[in-house]
Amino acid sequence: MEVLYGEETQKCVQTMSFSGKTLGDYPTYVKHLLTVKKAAAKANEASGIIPSDIANAIIHACDLAWQNFDKQQFPVDVCHGGGGIGINMNINEVLASLLMREGLDLSYPTAEINRSQSTADVCHTAMRMTIFEELDDLLKSVIECKSAFESKSTIYQHTETIARTCMMDAMAVSWGDRLSGIVEVLKRRIDSIHNIRRNFLKVNLGGTVIGSGDGASDEYRRVVLTFLTELFGMEVTHSPNLYDAAQNIDELVELSQTMSNLSQVFIKISQNLRFLSSGPEAGIGELKLPKTQAGSSFFPGKVNPVIPEMMIQSAMMVIALTSAVESCQTHGEPDLNVFEEFASILVLDQIHLLSRSIKLFSEYAIERMEVVEGTSQSHANSLVPKITKLANKYGYEKVTNVMKLAEQRSIPLHEALDQLAYTSGDEN
Repeated sequence: MEVLYGEETQKCVQTMSFSGKTLGDYPTYVKHLLTVKKAAAKANEASGIIPSDIANAIIHACDLAWQNFDKQQFPVDVCHGGGGIGINMNINEVLASLLMREGLDLSYPTAEINRSQSTADVCHTAMRMTIFEELDDLLKSVIECKSAFESKSTIYQHTETIARTCMMDAMAVSWGDRLSGIVEVLKRRIDSIHNIRRNFLKVNLGGTVIGSGDGASDEYRRVVLTFLTELFGMEVTHSPNLYDAAQNIDELVELSQTMSNLSQVFIKISQNLRFLSSGPEAGIGELKLPKTQAGSSFFPGKVNPVIPEMMIQSAMMVIALTSAVESCQTHGEPDLNVFEEFASILVLDQIHLLSRSIKLFSEYAIERMEVVEGTSQSHANSLVPKITKLANKYGYEKVTNVMKLAEQRSIPLHEALDQLAYTSGDEN
């Protein structure tokens, strides 16, 4: 392999590789770092800062780097110190090598590639574009899961079972109504992601290091987002205050917390599926989850709720990462949060974890699960739901008296309650 990166990348790899996650493992981020470099080259040309031949050469190098993407050319650890400097250097050095390979001889090629930019605004901008794009996968996964629950709610709309409170028998409920509650909470979580996603189209490109814009001309700052919008295909605007954008990462934290909230919802759903499918004979047994693997090397034919358990573990990891993202916010310095890059990578990891696990959860658990209608109906016809229905119809006191009388005379409760309905003119 021809190595395109240079000395600064090698130093970063040698001294700060610890997480096992390289820049090359995040191709969408690489793509948008290159997009930012292209927009900067166009803006520098339009501002008269670099000549057209150099701008065009940088743009061509960006295209080559993406068209021939090789993760091994981007070996820096994405969690290194320095606020992402190694990432920006890695990109600049790869592009510089491609410029020289194309025959453009510059004294300081990385300086030309990085003109009017800093690591702080390049990485911030590219990462926000990346998060915006990859949230689309998460939204699709949650929407598909919601649709799967909607389908099951329709199929089992009139199938009755028993509701439970404090894990004890309560009243009858239809599976359609029970599942409609899951559909609604997923709708609400989808809306929350949509709402916060819009914030990631606001960036600080042109603010350079701390938001002052030193090192970038007013004209560059005026036009650079026009080129970025054209390349990205979505309108990208400046953050209202570029100093704020350099200092604070509360929107990253808010997104991370939103995903933590979503994870908690999926843990609850998954735990309930485990409970309702328990058994099948000595447990609740109202749900039948699909068999995806052998449930035991000891018990023949055992079926375990492995997909809900996978979902729970993924959600636990997402919740744990939120704590680290929150720490990145509190460790921010007065003028620049150098932990923004680290927080952003953790948020991307959260998106990836949930996108993949929710998709698997929908496909291998929700779409294939079945309600055990016989067991469900039997539970719906049990004693407590019957008592609840009669109490609603004839009054709490009257039903209580019947139950007391049945106990005194050693009459089975079901029989006594059926007699109450019969004598009151309601045999159903």
